[in-house]
Amino acid sequence: MRVCIETATGKLIESQSGGVGEADLDTLRNNALAAGLSLSDLDIKYVTAQEYAVILESQPKTEAELQALEARQLRRKLISANVWLFRMVSVVWTTGVSKGLWAAADITDADLKAKYVEWQTMLNRLKELGE
Repeated sequence: MRVCIETATGKLIESQSGGVGEADLDTLRNNALAAGLSLSDLDIKYVTAQEYAVILESQPKTEAELQALEARQLRRKLISANVWLFRMVSVVWTTGVSKGLWAAADITDADLKAKYVEWQTMLNRLKELGE
């Protein structure tokens, strides 16, 4: 495997399979020059399959990948928030309604408002992400 990597950032510019000599690396060099890049800013070399896998893993994520990651994290937070609410409702149910619903669970109005705002913020962001 042949790769052309931007030295300063580690960004993979191009990769090609096969090849055995300098002539094959020249293909990457010529492509970089044609794209207006300076060879002094690039690392053009052969790499093993394992090295190539590491290079791919280290690449900056695309905007779509970052949004998908954010959506997964938001869904996890929403699940945690719902578990919190379920536990609080369970405490209220088991301690009895006569003591006052939220007072029995030691939950203040401020706690509920804060959770509501947190949930709404997460739900709105998920909508923005198209989830």
